[in-house]
Amino acid sequence: NSSEIYPIVKHYYQKIAEAINSIIQSSDPEVISDISKNGIYFYGGGSAMIGLEKFMAEQTSFKINSPDTSRSNMLGTGVLIKYPQLLKKILKNT
Repeated sequence: NSSEIYPIVKHYYQKIAEAINSIIQSSDPEVISDISKNGIYFYGGGSAMIGLEKFMAEQTSFKINSPDTSRSNMLGTGVLIKYPQLLKKILKNT
């Protein structure tokens, strides 16, 4: 469970938070304004870890969003259907 994994991955999440802070510090004021308004978005399996949003919010001082990504593949496939040439190119390269 998350409480068992957290001590193992905390170091890596800390490094991610440091990278985020570094990027934000070198960003234009407009970008920082957008991040302040909308927050930072985390996607992927690791983003579902319980406590990640709180940890990253504390480390970055920004709102953290972890949308439900369980339907991401389905939504992405739906988008590809609109672009058959891109879909053919992707299928050709697999």
